[in-house]
Amino acid sequence: MVLDTMGGPNHVKNYCDAPIIVDTEKKEIFYQSSYYYIGHFPKFIKSEPKTIRPETNDLRLEILSAKTPDGKIIVVVMNKTEEDSDILINTGNTLYNAPSIKRSIETFVI
Repeated sequence: MVLDTMGGPNHVKNYCDAPIIVDTEKKEIFYQSSYYYIGHFPKFIKSEPKTIRPETNDLRLEILSAKTPDGKIIVVVMNKTEEDSDILINTGNTLYNAPSIKRSIETFVI
């Protein structure tokens, strides 16, 4: 979860990235985008969800969907592209048209 600005400590010197980077010299903490991505999911998908397999023809989008114990459907859409896109969410009973904004993670609660 936390590394220094060189991607360590690391005993094999294959330095990498982490959700939180600490600059020990300047005594600064940097929260990377992955930190916020990780925190996004538990805000909406809480205990004991049942995942729903999303079906999509748009391979540019990454989608996670789940049904909560109280019956809500949660759809998380990650658009890593440089283009806005329209998505259609079909719950079986209702169709929802929603925007997927470029370089974003959006959550729809139905």
